[in-house]
Amino acid sequence: MDREAAVIHAEMSQTRRNLDRKLSELEVRARTAPREYVDRHFLLDRTIGTVLTLIGMRMAWRGYRRRV
Repeated sequence: MDREAAVIHAEMSQTRRNLDRKLSELEVRARTAPREYVDRHFLLDRTIGTVLTLIGMRMAWRGYRRRV
């Protein structure tokens, strides 16, 4: 009986260590993922934002000119 309990306890400890390791890896990944995304896509995001802003300004200017 003690032997079975020791085996179960060892398996539980191993499982806990594995889960703790995986959780630590996920926490590190969660901290670095947004920064990596920004570093990779900064120029693309700015370009798309600029183009959309210019299109919106053009549409607004045309609407303003039609009313005047």
